[in-house]
Amino acid sequence: MVRRKRDPKADSLHQHSCLHPHPEHVTDELFSLSEFFDPRDLVQIKYEMLRRVRVDGYSVSESAMRFGLSRPAYYQAQKAYEAALAYAKERVQFGKTISKYQMVQLQLVNMTIDLEAGRNLIYKAAWKAASGEAMAKEGSIAKVFCTEMATRVTQSAMQVMGGQSYLMESDVQRWARMAMLGPIGMGTNNIQRLIIASNLGLG
Repeated sequence: MVRRKRDPKADSLHQHSCLHPHPEHVTDELFSLSEFFDPRDLVQIKYEMLRRVRVDGYSVSESAMRFGLSRPAYYQAQKAYEAALAYAKERVQFGKTISKYQMVQLQLVNMTIDLEAGRNLIYKAAWKAASGEAMAKEGSIAKVFCTEMATRVTQSAMQVMGGQSYLMESDVQRWARMAMLGPIGMGTNNIQRLIIASNLGLG
């Protein structure tokens, strides 16, 4: 029986729940032209994926395909929010758009706050990783917050959009269902919380 040689970096990424499950699906040229970029590193993947969309102007679906991730939690939430915001500005009830009603405004504002917080947590974890610093705690915090945030935001988007969002033809209901997988995938959120506790010296 041939024993496989251990890969210390892969072991470390797996231990910190940062190992990309499908590195062979990463096709972005950054990861083929430079040894600095590692397609196994989920933190690098998600940072560069976000940058491709926000800085380089790539569509979410194109960026997701390049990095081997179909629908990251942050983008599920972002797209659901955008759909709900557009709907609220167009849907008229009792003589005015529903965006004029305070309860709808509060839901959309809470979604905005969640998305801003999630994006900054991702950036912080990615910055620490790129700087060569330990980032297990920051990576786990970002994973827990963004996956649970995606569930909140997609469900809020369905509430804003009402019955229409429950139709199987609706993208929002699909994003909401996919968001529910986030807290249990790639290292469950309970495990991430244990990693955070360990980094706080509680373990």
